[in-house]
Amino acid sequence: MTDETVKIEKNIPMPRRGRELPFEEMEIGDSFQIPDGLKPEYARTMVTQAQKRLSRKFSLRRFGDRYRCWRTA
Repeated sequence: MTDETVKIEKNIPMPRRGRELPFEEMEIGDSFQIPDGLKPEYARTMVTQAQKRLSRKFSLRRFGDRYRCWRTA
């Protein structure tokens, strides 16, 4: 072990994991494009989790060469 001391810090917020997508703000009929770099499989998991957490319905579909998510109910 070295003589180097480790400084303990308080009140440093932990960064959120992953990306935040606007599920909470969406109204029925709204949609958003899935960001570049977010794999469709991961986006689908996020949609499923949001449906359970918010008791709302979303649909993820390929739209041209990208994916979009719509709030359906």
